[in-house]
Parts: sequence; C-alpha cells; structure tokens
Amino acid sequence: MANDLLKKLEEKINEAIETIELSRMEVTDLKAADLLDSEDEEVEDSEDEEELGSTFGTNADSFTEAPESAQHYA
Repeated sequence: MANDLLKKLEEKINEAIETIELSRMEVTDLKAADLLDSEDEEVEDSEDEEELGSTFGTNADSFTEAPESAQHYA
C-alpha cells in the first residue's frame, strides 16, 4: 500500500517537473520573440526618423514656422 502511494506521488512529481520545464521553455521563447519584436520596432522607428529627417532636413530653421503662416489670436 505504501509502495503504491509512493509510486503515485513520484508520477505526480515527474508530471509537475515536466510541466515546469515546458513552461520555462515557453517563457524563454516568448521572451525571445518579444525581444525580436522590440528590435523590429526600433528598426522601423529609425527608418521613420530617416524619412522625416530627409523631408525636413537637419537645419534648425526648417523646424520653425514661417512668419507668413503664423496665426494671430485675439
């Protein structure tokens, strides 16, 4: 009787260990995928900045509003 209980306990422990190992692998995969996604976003952001930079230029005057387009508020 005691042997049967110990065998069942051992089986449950082994199942728990397998579940934990699978969960760890999934977490590692998700972290790697998240890291890759964030790197892709950084690349896209830098490409967007390059496009904006080429449109507006790097001259400080290109970022200021022209006097003729200024709105006057009462």
